[in-house]
Amino acid sequence: MCCVLKSPCHKCRSHGNQLELWAAVNKLLMYEAAIDLCRALGREVPWIEQW
Repeated sequence: MCCVLKSPCHKCRSHGNQLELWAAVNKLLMYEAAIDLCRALGREVPWIEQW
């Protein structure tokens, strides 16, 4: 996926992407939310093996 959808909320006027929403709803830091969302979706976490 090359681009991230930024979704506005018409009620509260906030905006963000799906990961930011997941982090906010689950009260997680972004790093924790990324791992948690992968696991919730049954996807493997794409760890970086080397730089």
